[in-house]
Amino acid sequence: MFPSSKLNTFKQAQTLMEQPDFELQHVYRALEIITKESDFIQAELYKNSLSLSKRNDRILYYDCTNYFFKIEQEDGIPLAFSIHSGNTNEQLILQPSEQQLINDFSLSKFIVCTDAGLSSTDNRKFNDHKNRAFITTQSIK
Repeated sequence: MFPSSKLNTFKQAQTLMEQPDFELQHVYRALEIITKESDFIQAELYKNSLSLSKRNDRILYYDCTNYFFKIEQEDGIPLAFSIHSGNTNEQLILQPSEQQLINDFSLSKFIVCTDAGLSSTDNRKFNDHKNRAFITTQSIK
């Protein structure tokens, strides 16, 4: 409901009317379980979403963040996720992840938005042909 970091998720849970009974360490420990069960979790999401993927007006967002998924539209849910160790180079997982999404959802058009860190030459070339495109964001400070 309120995407944020692991610590902030824990802090936000403390503000709910019905207080959950867990500590911050449980959030971190849950990630191991989610990792082990990720195929099952995603399969269940796919069952409900594949019928939606047949629509021509669908939009699929790809976000490569450490923990949370941000979306400005309220009519979407994350359909897939990959969990990698903290020292995994995100540039190397972008193309396989995109290809998986393209295959799973029969996408005819794919536009990936990345930050500069993911916008390597190889990733830009991968997304610069057929019906794929890319947008690279740059922070303004």
